[in-house]
Amino acid sequence: MNLLRFFLISLSLFFLVSPVCAFEPPVKVGIYQNNPKVFINSEGVAAGFFVDLINVIAAKEQWKLEYIPCLWNECLKMLEQGQLDIMLDVAYSASREQRFDFNNEAVISSWSVIYQKKGNSIGSILDLDKKIIVVLRGSIQYRAIKTTASNFGISPGYYEVDSFEEALLSIDENKADFVLLNRFYGHRHMKLHNLAATNILIEPSGLKFAFSKNKNKHLIQTIDQHLRRLKQKEDSIYYSLIDKWLLITPSPRISSMVKWIVLSLLILLILLFVLFLRQRKLQHKVNDQSQEIEDKQQLYRDFFEQSKSANIIYTTTDNGETFFINKVNQMMEQIEGLKREDIVNKKLHEVFKGAEKSGIFDVIKQVYRTGQPCHLPTTLIEYNNKRVWRDNYIFKLSTGELVASYDDRTKEKELEFKQMEIYEKTLFSFVELIEQRDSYTGRHSQRVAVYSRMVAQEMYFSEKDCDLIYQAGMLHDIGKVITPDAILLKPGSLNIEEYQLIQSHVQSSADILKKTPMYSHLSEIVIAHHERYDGSGYPHGLKGDEIPFFARIMSVCDAFDAMTTNRIYKGRKSVHEALSELQSLVGIHYEKEIVSAATKVLSAIKLDYASQFPETQLEQQRFAYFFNDQLTGVYNQNYLSIILRRNHLEYKYSCLNIIFMKKFTQYNELFGWKSGDKLLSKFGKILHEQFSQDLVFRLHGDDFVIMSEIHNEIELHNIEKNSGLIEKNISLSKVHFHIESDEINTIESLENKF
Repeated sequence: MNLLRFFLISLSLFFLVSPVCAFEPPVKVGIYQNNPKVFINSEGVAAGFFVDLINVIAAKEQWKLEYIPCLWNECLKMLEQGQLDIMLDVAYSASREQRFDFNNEAVISSWSVIYQKKGNSIGSILDLDKKIIVVLRGSIQYRAIKTTASNFGISPGYYEVDSFEEALLSIDENKADFVLLNRFYGHRHMKLHNLAATNILIEPSGLKFAFSKNKNKHLIQTIDQHLRRLKQKEDSIYYSLIDKWLLITPSPRISSMVKWIVLSLLILLILLFVLFLRQRKLQHKVNDQSQEIEDKQQLYRDFFEQSKSANIIYTTTDNGETFFINKVNQMMEQIEGLKREDIVNKKLHEVFKGAEKSGIFDVIKQVYRTGQPCHLPTTLIEYNNKRVWRDNYIFKLSTGELVASYDDRTKEKELEFKQMEIYEKTLFSFVELIEQRDSYTGRHSQRVAVYSRMVAQEMYFSEKDCDLIYQAGMLHDIGKVITPDAILLKPGSLNIEEYQLIQSHVQSSADILKKTPMYSHLSEIVIAHHERYDGSGYPHGLKGDEIPFFARIMSVCDAFDAMTTNRIYKGRKSVHEALSELQSLVGIHYEKEIVSAATKVLSAIKLDYASQFPETQLEQQRFAYFFNDQLTGVYNQNYLSIILRRNHLEYKYSCLNIIFMKKFTQYNELFGWKSGDKLLSKFGKILHEQFSQDLVFRLHGDDFVIMSEIHNEIELHNIEKNSGLIEKNISLSKVHFHIESDEINTIESLENKF
């Protein structure tokens, strides 16, 4: 019995301690070409820093990894759909966290660098204006440099390629002035291609493992545990892999030590030689030099202390992983509201809690490791529950210490934001003014802006890009402020000349925005929102990729709103009908990818359509201008034509009567046209008053049409009597029609009935 119990307990322990992961399916890992961190080597095997690192963790956990090669965008889509478990080497961002899970521990920090041909020299990002930059097509760096350039008001050109190798080949062939590369790849190849790194850094971020959403919590926790252990040991394989794959410059500690030893030996030899040959003769001179050095040091201390910029000196004891505050000046105390005795010798991240989210800590580490100074233009930094704007200069001293010198730009930025708010309110007031002029397309700009933002979000553009296209949508028709009322407010369809004139509003809109600094970057979107994919649009006949991408999005949304908005001369389409028409025009007017996104987000839109008929006094006056007969005051024949066509869609009006004036021509001949006009004017007024709930039209000179929603029996005798026609020997006759059954939908079909 005891033997059986021992056997059962041993068997249970065997299953308990057996690795669970051995029975799990392989972990599917997406891999894409991003040398030297992730790539497929010449033997067709996955390799690189991230690959070796996940292999180490997998070996310890007894995981079976299955590497699946794919293009970058394909990998992301497969990960989002759960076809992959892990993607290596993904830059963390808040927008991506909505689509994927990330491990908490950053594997490495990275950024991209602008490289230039040796011999060139640029001082800041402003020098990139009108220059050509080689970029990877569809990359996060491409979007980042475009956003950065837009923020600085510059307009570089972009030469798009599909790989890092093609990028370097393009700069060798002088197809561009600069190239934007991942720093790990760029620093490994810049000597071979005679390149030099600039001080311009793009998109600092942490590189992590990305996981299929809500699926791999145990996997994420296990990887984070291993990463933390590997990072804590200075001699761990983690740092060996960094040296193997990613080491860019020699270790600063070793480099500084060698320089110090050489410098010390040189100084010692010089001193011995001087002491041996000229000890007495140069003693006085040495004293003078010592005093001069002391004077210079005092001058430096005075400059450091009295500077109008805040100055901080940092030191490090762990090769740039942790920085301590060594010295600060008065201006730093004043700006931060801190006392030096409270912060000196404290760690950087303890004094400025939360500032690491801005990326400034990564820049400080980069300056320490490379020795190259960096200027961070006015940047938003959040720490210690404060939001401030800082203009930072960071450089390394020969002693190995770092100096951060910065100015507070918060008040200037707040003033700038207020001015921008005033500009925005002014321009949006113009938009509101324009849309108030035309009640039938009112709030058109706002709807186009909202639709455009929805489509951009569906296409995974950043929040900043979504805000940009929303602003462009709000302002895309601002040029209509100079469009004559006779055209803009015309309820009927436009003739060729009128249509050509209203087309000029896109150029007017772009011109207005170009003159407004905060919105000048929107002009290229606005001027192209009526261009068409096949080149049939206006004003420049652009086609395909010649049209700015955001303008292509806006053209789809603008057309959708036009289709689903009522016009007095043309009925609206349903959402389904409008989207179907957009799909039928893919490759002709619109881009397939954009129409697909628009179909997805706009299919559930609920629309509130404005009435097509005049309701306010202002609208009635506008109708009177275009559609009232000037002599009689009733509606004219043009409006009758529109109503008959519109009524055919829903048959709101079912009854139609025509009243004929007999012997009116003879009356004109006897008493003259002026008397005839007075008679017609009085007759029209009587009809308008008697049939106030119906629509009254003057069809020809002396024929009148009355359209009613219900059947209407007209007593002609009373009308003849009230209008004084009997005394003038004029009589009336009528013809009655049932509009739907008699198929009356045009003036021609009406005239054919009598």
